[in-house]
Amino acid sequence: MAKFRNDTGSVLTVNDLSRQVGPGEEFDWPGYDPGVHGVIPGCVRIDEPVKPLPKRTKGADEQDKETGE
Repeated sequence: MAKFRNDTGSVLTVNDLSRQVGPGEEFDWPGYDPGVHGVIPGCVRIDEPVKPLPKRTKGADEQDKETGE
């Protein structure tokens, strides 16, 4: 289930949910796949999946400290 927040500053009518969503209101949309359909215009996805951080590579100064050079 995707969770969104209405950041438009106006009331949205979400026909598929048969309801209106006020400014700043959070709402669930069961069955909505943002990966397929994208984020709803004017809304922010608040249950964004956590992406793993890229592995950090050592800089030249850190490599020198390890080898003693």
